[in-house]
Amino acid sequence: MGEIDEICAQQLTLNPFRPGAGHMPLYLAGREDEKKQFTKLLKQSLILENLVLTGLRGLGKTVLLETFKPMAVNAGWLWAGTDLSESASITEVNLATRILADLAVVTSSLTTGVEYHNSIGLVTSTERIETRLDHQALVRVFAETPGLTADKLKQVLETVWMYLSKVDKRGIIFAYDEAQNLADHKARHEFPLSLLLDVFQSIQKKGIPFMLALTGLPTLLPKLVQARTFAERMFTVVSLDPLNEEDTALAISIPTKSHSIQFSSESIQGIWGITHGYPYFIQYICRETYDVWLQAVIDGGTPY
Repeated sequence: MGEIDEICAQQLTLNPFRPGAGHMPLYLAGREDEKKQFTKLLKQSLILENLVLTGLRGLGKTVLLETFKPMAVNAGWLWAGTDLSESASITEVNLATRILADLAVVTSSLTTGVEYHNSIGLVTSTERIETRLDHQALVRVFAETPGLTADKLKQVLETVWMYLSKVDKRGIIFAYDEAQNLADHKARHEFPLSLLLDVFQSIQKKGIPFMLALTGLPTLLPKLVQARTFAERMFTVVSLDPLNEEDTALAISIPTKSHSIQFSSESIQGIWGITHGYPYFIQYICRETYDVWLQAVIDGGTPY
């Protein structure tokens, strides 16, 4: 294999385009307005607005949510969350279990101190025991709090803030993808979606800076409002649209800047005509085309 063939073969394994479910592209085109809206939410000291990020499949909701994470961390926030599966929404306890597990990831570095007073005769000694606010500790607070699941979850969140407020952090963002899977189940007397809204509205009214960031299909906001009418006033809705023609061109050209094969303006125009700016389809078509062109070069032909 010649030197050029070897370079092309190496680049074939490093195709710069990444179609997939939530795979981060090498260059995220557009979405500057959405980033500005999220930055505005991060500046809140009293949480008046939470985030709903919505749009059709293939528009890059998951990718954008992952882009928001380092923005939040750099602004002094902690970040907890994951995908919301249907199983997390079966019961109120299941949803609380999901939240406790995610919360423990960011609180396990916090320590709590308990003082014990020991008396022997006329002498009293005081000993301070330090324990971590890990998953076991959160579950213990949850289990020992009387009342309904909502009461228990509120107490856990309030306990966490009691210790978190003493360190240099703005608060916690609870970020959940695929949140359209949340639902109440009236027939089974289980209301996990309503519980989520009630709990966060309650703690935010107390000044605790724990923010929700939910992403999902366009059905998400109507489901939230159906569960609790105040949800319409609780969230800022960011709706994703396809990329415009200019941002589509950047999404195609910038990842290949340092590569031996690049897309011509005619090719970019053709991809725009096919994809109409849907990020997933841009990545998919570019990856397939790039592989074909590289193989043509390896075989001694002309890629375009």
